[in-house]
Amino acid sequence: MPTDPSISLNLKKLSAEEEFPNLAKNQTCMAKVLTIQMYKRLRARATQSGFTLDDIIQPGVDKSERSSIRTVGCVAGDAESYTVFMEFFDPLIELHNDMKNFIVWVNKEDHLRITSIQDGGNVKQVFTRYCFGLKKLEEIYHQKKHPFIWKDNLGYVSTCPSDLGTGMRASVHIRLKYISKHQKFDEILQRLRLEKKLTGAADASVGTEVWDISNADRIGFSEVELVQLLVDGIKLLIHMDKYIEQGRPIEDLFPTQKQMDIHE
Repeated sequence: MPTDPSISLNLKKLSAEEEFPNLAKNQTCMAKVLTIQMYKRLRARATQSGFTLDDIIQPGVDKSERSSIRTVGCVAGDAESYTVFMEFFDPLIELHNDMKNFIVWVNKEDHLRITSIQDGGNVKQVFTRYCFGLKKLEEIYHQKKHPFIWKDNLGYVSTCPSDLGTGMRASVHIRLKYISKHQKFDEILQRLRLEKKLTGAADASVGTEVWDISNADRIGFSEVELVQLLVDGIKLLIHMDKYIEQGRPIEDLFPTQKQMDIHE
């Protein structure tokens, strides 16, 4: 952590109790995180540029009335703010809606990780929420003149090369009791352009692991095409699982290799 320059600043004249803002009716995310104890610990700090905790929380203090929209209620004065005031900013890093089915993670590998999630099998609803939320975020960043980085030959630019293209991973958690034990399970997934991993969860009633099945590709397909590949693949896997349970052969159900369309 950089040397704290606040020792050269003589800004604090009142006690922490006197300067701590009244957050009783404040509806910002800042108000949910900041406590008087935290304020006491951080109030005397400042970044090399001179930003203090009071500067950071001022937007939320100014917007204290009740609002139908919960805002973050703080700003980082500079990059160093996230280090000097880590105790305050870390709880704000993960932003989500009230239902916690649309989540935005900040600075976790990439600048943003956007997730739409819910229980059940309504993939269309999850994807629609994802598209709506992503569109709103794009509008915000365009207004701030910081649009998402897009290259014709790369698609959306990400930290990891494997995420270039759409940057989208669509997945379903599903119990596949029989097909997952088939000797050609991996080959079937490869043909469907899907991949698997264990979730770490298990269905206690049958002692079977729950699999995370997702699209193997990020680039070469559109977002809609990738979701459709997942939906079609999951339907087939369920169908094959039931066939094996009934003692029926599945060779006739084996899929052909899904191909990537190459456009000049």
